[in-house]
Amino acid sequence: MVIHILPPSPYYYSHYNPNIQKISSDYNLSKKTISNIKDFLKELDQEFGDGKFTCYLSVFEEQEIRVNQLIKLSNSEYTTIGIILIKYRQTLHDETKKYE
Repeated sequence: MVIHILPPSPYYYSHYNPNIQKISSDYNLSKKTISNIKDFLKELDQEFGDGKFTCYLSVFEEQEIRVNQLIKLSNSEYTTIGIILIKYRQTLHDETKKYE
């Protein structure tokens, strides 16, 4: 006797939860397009206070760090480039998650 096991598919789940496709498409819509590092830091300054993040622009440009790389930096790497405050490291990390 041969048993065929079907892989999970949105079709099967959507039978039980018709909103499954809407949920996945809404998630993709909530992601922002990656901006350049300068614009990203300016946006953070607008939200968290003037000069709090754009002061690091020269370091990010010197090290050629892009927005999508911020989430991959370790605490020691942030410290090495001069971002000492945990609050700022965490904000950079969290805000980067909003970008694709």
